[in-house]
Amino acid sequence: MSKVVAEEPKYDCGGPVDGTKVYYYFNPPESQIWEGKEKKSKSTKKIVIGAIIIIASIAIQIKFGLLPTSVMLGALAIAALLILIGVLGRKKGEEIIKREEAKRVSDSEYDQIESVMLKDIVQKGMDYLNLDEDEVSEAEPLVLHRYSYDSGIARRGDDDKWRSTDNVSTVFFFSADTLYTYEHAFSMMNTVTSDSTTTLFYTDIVSVQVSAVDVNKNKEDDDDELDNSEGKIAGIKLLTIATTGGQMFKYRFISSNQINRSINAMQSLFRSKKKGN
Repeated sequence: MSKVVAEEPKYDCGGPVDGTKVYYYFNPPESQIWEGKEKKSKSTKKIVIGAIIIIASIAIQIKFGLLPTSVMLGALAIAALLILIGVLGRKKGEEIIKREEAKRVSDSEYDQIESVMLKDIVQKGMDYLNLDEDEVSEAEPLVLHRYSYDSGIARRGDDDKWRSTDNVSTVFFFSADTLYTYEHAFSMMNTVTSDSTTTLFYTDIVSVQVSAVDVNKNKEDDDDELDNSEGKIAGIKLLTIATTGGQMFKYRFISSNQINRSINAMQSLFRSKKKGN
């Protein structure tokens, strides 16, 4: 009876990316690589045992001449068989390791795959909001990105950064008197997406604050305050926009120097607009 091999699941992102590589980034083939290493180790032992039998048989025969020819030939045949099996086993183990290591996807390679899904986010937002460039030319659009850990699969990369299959990107567009936001949530393992928008007049914005928050890959809550230190995600900040009506709009994002400078510029724009009024 032939062995049935289960088909490996593939992630279909609904975009121009290799879903197989996405799968292997979040599911590194460690167990198969270990299987190959174990096979190599066991095969090496067979080679060593075979070599010891040959050396010992020859040494005993030379020194004592006690082994009958048939026994000597039998020992050498067994040793040769062990060595042959060992050599073939090592070759098979190396093939397994090479094949499985080829499936590994580095952090930088995965980031490039993910960037393909995000490269048109600004245009997507303008189309969704039915805006053109002239309407939102007051400042460059600001793009915030974060991972969602409520669902999907999370993994800490070799660079010590946590990534998830679930993403949320928010684009801020600036017109002469209005702030438009477009939020796009998508998964790297299925084609499900969601979109939402917000429109705020600058005159209605009371404050814009940025604060550091604790985010845990195992739990998220409405206040973004998490006590469980296991799986804590570093480098996450919270942008809070308060309005005259008492509404609070919150956006978590992965912090960077460039993003922080852009947010500072956005705050300056809001202040200048309010002064102008």
